[in-house]
Amino acid sequence: MESEQISSMENLQFKKVDRDCVADARNLVLQGLKERFGEINPLYNSDLNNILTYYSHHNCVFLVGIYHHKVVCTGGLTYEGDRVVRIERVSVNKKLRGMGLGRALVKQLENYAIRKDLLKITVETNLDWDSAITLYKRCGYTVTHTDDECIYFEKFLR
Repeated sequence: MESEQISSMENLQFKKVDRDCVADARNLVLQGLKERFGEINPLYNSDLNNILTYYSHHNCVFLVGIYHHKVVCTGGLTYEGDRVVRIERVSVNKKLRGMGLGRALVKQLENYAIRKDLLKITVETNLDWDSAITLYKRCGYTVTHTDDECIYFEKFLR
C-alpha cells in the first residue's frame, strides 16, 4: 500500500475487529499515537492490550476498515451510560488520509449506535489535532466545550 490510493469506496469493507485483524488494528492505532505524541504511554492505552475483550461489553464496538485485505482505518465506541456512547481510537493509515476514510468510519460507528437505539455520541480530541477537529465538524458534531488540552463534541442521533 506504499503509494496506493483508494480509487473506489466500494472496495472498502467495514467489520468488527476479530482475531484475524486485531494485531493490525492495534498497530495502526499505536502508529497514529506515536505520530501524534512521539512516544506511547502504556498507562493511557490499556484498552489496546486486549481490544477484543475491552470492546465486547454492552453497546461497545471496535470497527476496522479493510481495503484489499489490509486494515486501513479503525474506530471504536464505548458506552458512557444513559444511551450515550463515545467515539475512541479513530485512526487512518497515514498514506490514505484525506480520502474520506475517517468520515466513512464515523458514519459506520453512527449507524451501529442507531441500530442499538442509542441517542447521542460524544467525542473528544486534542486542541492541536486540526485534522480530527475538522473530521468531527464535517460529520455534524457540535462543540460542547474546551479545556486546556481538549475539545469536546456531541451529536444527537435522533
